[in-house]
Amino acid sequence: MEMGNRLILTGFVIATAILVFVGWQSYRSTARFAEASEWRKHTYEVLRNLDETVARLVDAETGQRGYLLTGVDAYLEPYRAAIKNLDQTIGRLKSLTSDNPNQQKRIQILEPLVGEKLAELQQTIDLRKNKGLAAANRVVLEGSGKQAMDQIRAIIAEMANEEEDLLKLRTQKANERTRAWLCRFAPSSPAPY
Repeated sequence: MEMGNRLILTGFVIATAILVFVGWQSYRSTARFAEASEWRKHTYEVLRNLDETVARLVDAETGQRGYLLTGVDAYLEPYRAAIKNLDQTIGRLKSLTSDNPNQQKRIQILEPLVGEKLAELQQTIDLRKNKGLAAANRVVLEGSGKQAMDQIRAIIAEMANEEEDLLKLRTQKANERTRAWLCRFAPSSPAPY
């Protein structure tokens, strides 16, 4: 009878070891999936902040244009709201991309361009207030504001492209891990007839 108990105990130990191993592998896979999910979420947050940066600048331009055309202070509300939030948005971009030297370099290029664009907007607003529409219009027609905005859009497009490439890479790695895990633990499918 002792031999039978040993076999049962050995079978129980082997079954327990297999369950522990499968549980550990499942835990590791779940942790990897969670990490991959966090990185994807992070990438979407960067993309959202890039979009928000452009949106804020467009809002600032909208307010500036409305004021230049009408001379009515109420048209400056979108401008004021945009410039108030722009520093926070760029600050979040810096923070979110702190692990990416390429993106940090782009932000170093982006910040002075944004400053240049905002200075041009403020200059035209001041000219409209103090010297009239014609003086403000001359600065607009010089094109420095458009040129700055075009450069800003180009930098933001580069940043978005890099983030989208990272997203594709992270999604691909997550899918590969899922397939590897499924192949390791899922029963093989029957051969087609």
